[in-house]
Amino acid sequence: MSERDDHQPIEIDRRRALRTGAAAVAGAGVLWAAPSILSIDAASAATAAPPGPGNGNISGTVSFCQPGNPAPQGGAWNVVAAPVSPGPSSSTTTDAFGAYLLTVPAGTYNVTFTPAGGPFNGPSETVNNVVVVASATTTLDHIYQSTC
Repeated sequence: MSERDDHQPIEIDRRRALRTGAAAVAGAGVLWAAPSILSIDAASAATAAPPGPGNGNISGTVSFCQPGNPAPQGGAWNVVAAPVSPGPSSSTTTDAFGAYLLTVPAGTYNVTFTPAGGPFNGPSETVNNVVVVASATTTLDHIYQSTC
């Protein structure tokens, strides 16, 4: 983990964080993970959909095998955010470029990415313990690797 200054993100190795039980917390933070990148950024909330009182956004791009690759054969991904504590799940489907946006109540979520079907199929991949802060956007870019 490397701390820069009060205005820069804190980088955390996801594998080390999972082994030690560390987690991303509210505030400026970046959780680097292969194959996912997670960041919490209150400043970017102004450019995303307004989340409303007590809500935040999960937003990002899903890529195939490496950053920037769209789903094969014009496919897309279904994205489901399931709260770790009891509550309803939220879901959406990515656009043609793999971009998605979910507005959810602040909390901790397990976010699952599944090929939306058609000519492109494969197993689901889940990123656990994604923290969503009220009035902020959590960016979760994911590289789908199950069928590479």
